[in-house]
Amino acid sequence: MDTELGHERRKDKDQTHGGMPVNEFIDEAMKALESNIFQVAIGQAASMLDQRDKLLERLNANF
Repeated sequence: MDTELGHERRKDKDQTHGGMPVNEFIDEAMKALESNIFQVAIGQAASMLDQRDKLLERLNANF
């Protein structure tokens, strides 16, 4: 599933924006809400957040 996000900027109009399917996002968001987690990283954002946390741990270990 894809959205029209950035569609006008794509040279190849058949190209996807690389996002996750809406139903996967909704499933993850609902799990978080049901668990009273009101800030959650979903999909690629989860990996980016994890990388940020690991980098901060390494930087803080030097002090």
